Amino acid sequence: MSDQANIDWAKAARIALVVPGDSQVDDEFWRLLSPHGIPLVSRTTGAEHGQMTTPGAAAAHTKSLAESSDLEVAADRLRPVKAVAAAYVDTSISFIRGPGGDLDISNRIESFLEVATVSTSTAVVHACRALNVSSFGVITVYVDEVNDTMPLFFEPQGVRVARMHKADSSMEAGNTSEELGQMTPNELVELGRSIDGDDIDAVFIPCTAVRTLDAIEPLEDAIGKPVITAIQATMWRVARLAGLSHDAPQGGKLFEITAF
Repeated sequence: MSDQANIDWAKAARIALVVPGDSQVDDEFWRLLSPHGIPLVSRTTGAEHGQMTTPGAAAAHTKSLAESSDLEVAADRLRPVKAVAAAYVDTSISFIRGPGGDLDISNRIESFLEVATVSTSTAVVHACRALNVSSFGVITVYVDEVNDTMPLFFEPQGVRVARMHKADSSMEAGNTSEELGQMTPNELVELGRSIDGDDIDAVFIPCTAVRTLDAIEPLEDAIGKPVITAIQATMWRVARLAGLSHDAPQGGKLFEITAF
C-alpha cells in the first residue's frame, strides 16, 4: 500500500491560491504543500501574460492586471472552501507598481477570504530576510521594460539586484506560459551558474510560469548559495502563514526555515 493511502487528507490545511489564468504549474504547488496542505486554486480571466511581450505595452498591461477587479472575482470563488491562509501567485504583477503594490493585492484578496494572505513579491522579500540575502542575481524571462521595474521594488526593501541574465526562453522571444514551463532543470542550473559571483548572496528565478522545483537543490549544490524561486518562496510563506512547518522535498535551503 502506498504512503498516499495512509494520509488523512481531510486534516490537511486548506490553502487558497489566486493565480493568473494562463498558469500551468499547479504540480509545483502540490509538490511543495502536500500532504500537509491542499492548494485550492482560482484563476483570473483575460489575456494575462500574452500582451507582456508587446514592446512599449508590457509594463502598462502588467499594471492593468494588478489593478483589475478579476483578482477580487477569483478570490470570491474561493470563499466557500474556508481556507486557513491564501496567496496571490505572480511576481511581475505584484512588483510592477513598486513597494506597496504587492500589499494592495494581498489586502484585496484578504478582504474577501478573511485569512492571512501574501503575494509572491512580498514572499520573496520575506525569503531574502529569512536567508540573510541582501543581493541576488536574477534569471529572467521578462521583457526589458518589466525587468527595469524589478530593482525599484526590491532595492528599497534591502535586496540589491546585482545583475540579470535573460534566458533564451523568454516572453520577448514569444514564449507562452506553457512553453516557459517546459524549461529544463539543466537549463536553469547552467543559467544560475553563469550569474554566480562573490557579489551575490543568492540566485533568484522570478517568473511563476517557470517550473523550477527540480533545479533548486542542484543549483544550490553547484554554487553553494541559496536559490529563491517565485513559486517556492510563495508556497513557503503561505505554508508558514497556515501554521505548517514542514521541509518540502526539493524545496532548498528556504524550506529548511520552519518558522518566520
